[in-house]
Amino acid sequence: MSLKVFTASLIVILTAGSLSAGADTVDEIWLSSQQSATAKMERAANGDPRPLAELELIYEFCVMDEACINTQSGQSPSDLQIRVAAAAIELGRLHMDGQFENDSFDTAEKYFTLATKFGSPYGIHWLGELYSRSTSEAFRSAAPSLLEISLEKGVTRSALILMELAERRRNEDNIVRYARVGLGLEPNADEGEAFVQVLRRRSLPLRPMALVQDQPPDLSPRRPGGRPTGYAGSNASPDAQAYACARVSEELDEEWKLLNDFDARLSSARTDYLRDQQNQTLAAPFAPPGITGELVAESHAKKIRALNQRSQTINQANGQLRNWGQALTRRQDEFNARCSFPIALPTYENVCRDELAQSPYCRSIQF
Repeated sequence: MSLKVFTASLIVILTAGSLSAGADTVDEIWLSSQQSATAKMERAANGDPRPLAELELIYEFCVMDEACINTQSGQSPSDLQIRVAAAAIELGRLHMDGQFENDSFDTAEKYFTLATKFGSPYGIHWLGELYSRSTSEAFRSAAPSLLEISLEKGVTRSALILMELAERRRNEDNIVRYARVGLGLEPNADEGEAFVQVLRRRSLPLRPMALVQDQPPDLSPRRPGGRPTGYAGSNASPDAQAYACARVSEELDEEWKLLNDFDARLSSARTDYLRDQQNQTLAAPFAPPGITGELVAESHAKKIRALNQRSQTINQANGQLRNWGQALTRRQDEFNARCSFPIALPTYENVCRDELAQSPYCRSIQF
C-alpha cells in the first residue's frame, strides 16, 4: 500500500484531527489502545515508515484470520480485535483525508466499519464524521445518529462535530447544547476553546452540561401534603369561624402557587417537546448495510420512542393539571361561599394578627 503524499501536510492532518484520546471519557480499553495507535501514526508522519507498516500488518493479519475478523453477538472483543480496531481507525483517517491512491471514502468507510464492528466508540465516531463530510445527502443524514452514539460513549470530538453540524443548520438550541455537553466531558485545549467561543459569542455563561439520555420530563404534580383545615361549625364563635377561614385561605393560596408552578413546568415541557419534534426528522435516516445501518436504525428508533414517551407523559400531566384545577376551583368556590360573612372589628383584631395578618382572608377585609 503506497502513500500519495507523505510530507509535512500529513503531520498537519494528524495533529489537527487528533483523537486526543487522553481528553475522552471512553472505556479505558479503547482509550489506551487508540492512544497507542495514534502515537504510531504520528511517528510515521515524522518520517518513520515502520509504525505505518506495523498498523497495516495488524489489520491485514486480522483480515486473513477468521477467528479475528468474525465476531459473535454480545461477545466482548479480544485484545487483538481492540488493537486492530485502533489500527483500522488510523488507516481510515488517512484514506478519509485522501492520502492513499485509491477510493478514499469507500476505503475509509471499510476501515471505520471494521472498528465499529469490533465495538470501538472511535470507529463509530469516525464513521459519523466521514458521513458528515460526504457529498451524499443520504450519508449526511446518517451522521448525527452515529455521532450521538459515540458521544454517549464519551468521545468528546463527537460533541464538536455535532456542534458544527448544528451551526450549519443554524439550530441555536443544539449549538448551545453540544457546546455545553462538550465542556462537561474532558475536552482538549482546542476542543475546549471551540466550545467556549460558541458560548462567549452568545454572551452565555460557561456552564458545562451533563449528557442526559432522552428521558421523559418529571411532570409529577407537587400537591400539598397533610389534611386540609376544616371550617368551623355554624354554632362556633365568630373568632373561631374567622380563624378557620384565615387558615384555609393560606392553604388555598399555597396550593394555587403549586398549581401554577405545575402549569409552568408543563408549559415548558410542551415547548421543549414541540421544538424537539420539529428538529427531529421523523423520516428515518439512510441506514447503510451491516452493523452501521443497525446502529443508525436503532438510534433513530430510540429517538422516536423517547418522543412518544414524552408525548404520553405530557398528555398524562395535562389530565392531572385539569383534574387538579377543577378540584381546586371547587374548593375556592366553597371558601368564597362559606367565608363571605361579615365580621366585627374586635373579631378582626383578635384573628388577623401575627402570622395570620398576611393571610389572603385577612388582607381582603377592610374597615
